[in-house]
This record gives sequence, C-alpha cells and structure tokens, in this order.
Amino acid sequence: LMANPKEDLDQAEQTLLALREKYPNVAMIENFLIAVYKNSGKHDKCSATIKEHYKKYPNYLFAKAAYARDIMHDEK
Repeated sequence: LMANPKEDLDQAEQTLLALREKYPNVAMIENFLIAVYKNSGKHDKCSATIKEHYKKYPNYLFAKAAYARDIMHDEK
C-alpha cells in the first residue's frame, strides 16, 4: 500500500520520464505516464501527452482510445 500517494506518483513520473528518454520508441511507457498524470491531477500534462502519443503512434490502439476519450472529455 502507498504510504504517500503523491510522493509515489511523483517518483513514478520521474522514473517514467527517464525511461521515455532512454527508450523513446516504447509506446507502453507513454501509457503509464498518461495514467500517472491522470491520477495525480495533472490534466494539462495528461492531455498534452495523449496528443503527442497519438501523433507518434496513430495506429496504436491504446493511443487511439486515449485520444478519443480526451476529445470526448473536452467536448463536455
């Protein structure tokens, strides 16, 4: 169990950013980063990452799904 969820999410974000830098073509890292941003309330970063992810991987199912959810959320 998480002792300090905010601290854990901040650490996860830093780890994922480092992994993305080291492995720029691994789409799954972006999935996890999007989840971290969403769960930590960083909605602008989440939305920007979703758009970048979809632009980089337009045929990747998870990128398409996240982009579609983001567009639907923006329309509300």
